Amino acid sequence: MKSRKPRVQPDSFACLDDKEENLLVTVELPGVEKKNIEVRMRDDVIYVKAQREDVEFLGHVHSAEKIHPKKAKASFQNGLLDIKVPLKEKRSSALRIKID
Repeated sequence: MKSRKPRVQPDSFACLDDKEENLLVTVELPGVEKKNIEVRMRDDVIYVKAQREDVEFLGHVHSAEKIHPKKAKASFQNGLLDIKVPLKEKRSSALRIKID
């Protein structure tokens, strides 16, 4: 009987770039080879699946903003997967609220 690999949620970080035009996502995938990584997008969710000999990484990031999946770019170096996805609309400026 073949044993299943444990499934692990990878550590990830998501933010907007300085101009608030792109969603930037970084996912830590230590010991994983590039050929064993799959990135998919549906609606405003980015899904990451990666495999190493002893573990399978499964994770997803929800974007609060509408994104352009067809314009997404990804790179992988030193165990870090970086994903950059343009936003469909530039965010409006935040309004500062006075605290009484």
